[in-house]
Amino acid sequence: MATYFYHGAQILAPFSIISNSPTYDADTVSLKKLRSTQGHQRWELSFEVLANNNAADLLLASVENLNTAATMVMPQIREVEDLNTLSGNLVVPTETSANSATVVVTNTFSTLGILKKGTFIKFSNHGKIYILSQDLDMAGASGTKTLNVFPKLQKTVSATSTVQYGSACMLSYFREITNMQGLNFSDGVLSNVGSVQLIEAV
Repeated sequence: MATYFYHGAQILAPFSIISNSPTYDADTVSLKKLRSTQGHQRWELSFEVLANNNAADLLLASVENLNTAATMVMPQIREVEDLNTLSGNLVVPTETSANSATVVVTNTFSTLGILKKGTFIKFSNHGKIYILSQDLDMAGASGTKTLNVFPKLQKTVSATSTVQYGSACMLSYFREITNMQGLNFSDGVLSNVGSVQLIEAV
């Protein structure tokens, strides 16, 4: 399992990854359930970190550039990541329009292995993070395979875009500031940085 970091401090397990997708919910007078959504979605992360010699970086992260998006490697689900065997590049051969839940990728003999359902990915032409809703198996003869994603594409994926997975899948985020706290020190030693909450920049 990979180790993930936030401003040089190791992210501790367990961490929380939440899908925020506003949905309208109502009951009619006949008690029928009505639900609708506009299709917007973002990922929200919550975790604690192991703060060793990172006090300055963590303190600055809580006060500096809060209106500017930062980036970090998107943490993966351990049980999923341990089963991933894919190696090589995945290229999108033709443009795929926004609102599609599938993307065709090319399969070459140099691209082998599996990306399991539950793997976080992104495309090189925009910053949104997606999750695979089905396994992607690149075994077999060269040709094309279908990538199934959630949520539906928020933007068009241009031809020749690459699929970024593993350590190449970079989350663009803002720090949640509603209940943000600084660093708590005791006798000059960092004792608690509190829970870090991040919101995907979409």
